[in-house]
Amino acid sequence: MTLEATLRPTLQAMWGKGCPSQNKEEGKEPDFSHILSFYDPNALEINVKEKKIYRGHEEITELFKEWMSCGSNWQCKTADESFTGGEDLIRYAFEMTLHVNEETKMVIDKTQYWKKHGDKYLMEVDYYVIKTANI
Repeated sequence: MTLEATLRPTLQAMWGKGCPSQNKEEGKEPDFSHILSFYDPNALEINVKEKKIYRGHEEITELFKEWMSCGSNWQCKTADESFTGGEDLIRYAFEMTLHVNEETKMVIDKTQYWKKHGDKYLMEVDYYVIKTANI
């Protein structure tokens, strides 16, 4: 089985409910628990350009809230995907474009490391570079 075929079900399960802002009830904060369930509890989100590190679910939630603050109806598209490594640790690199309606809000280069934990994969590290931001 290819690394893409190994990790793809996890990626689809992670984003199967859409972006949290799309599921937001009026007057309530977006719920990131579904997405965070695919992150190791001590995961790192690393903004390479700004040299900023977000550690663990609490800090990563604050980052997500910042990204989602410009509104709902986010649509995520990926391109230029690459899967390397081995079965125990998969490196997944891609470009992610976030749209609200038809307007591009962010373009991000991301490199994620997914480690096998028993019969599932959890993201341990996510390096990203924001190439375009209109939020």
